[in-house]
Amino acid sequence: MAQNGEKYTEIKTVRTSEIIDVSADSLWKIINQPDISVWSTLLDSTKFFGAEKFKGVPWSKRVSIVNTKGHHESHEDLIVYDPVNRIIKFASTKFPRFIISNETHYEVIDYGHNKSALKTTTLMNMKKFHAFFLKKPMLKVINKNGDELSYDIKYYAENEDVSPSKKDRIKELEKDEANQKSKYRIN
Repeated sequence: MAQNGEKYTEIKTVRTSEIIDVSADSLWKIINQPDISVWSTLLDSTKFFGAEKFKGVPWSKRVSIVNTKGHHESHEDLIVYDPVNRIIKFASTKFPRFIISNETHYEVIDYGHNKSALKTTTLMNMKKFHAFFLKKPMLKVINKNGDELSYDIKYYAENEDVSPSKKDRIKELEKDEANQKSKYRIN
């Protein structure tokens, strides 16, 4: 059964980070590494699984939790890996019922010697009824996460370390996980 396009709303956001003081090749090496959660604020926890689907990429799927509250867990497939143009794209395969499709595109932009930026594009199709109520809050969340993502990638690229805000989030997650284990302990 074909989906009726009139029943859906597309939400598209495009964000380019500040110019980062590393070469485009160096930035690409950071974003194409398997442990993308090292710098990404959108992925508080990431597990990689599945067989290699793209030559040179040791992973094909990831499970991610979008925020520390665990509001949205998705299973994402790597759909495009283009090292020549420095582009990586993911598509969600499991998400809330009101989201029909969801893609995230990362592209490294070269600004010359030791200058580059990360362009992040999100494409989301939602049922029109839900989009009427959820479009503004969804865009607010995407924009907030986009700001954090740009900061983290810039910090990680220039300092070769996890940003202070990411370290704080990791501590919070570890604390929450420890609390849950103690709550459900059976003696």
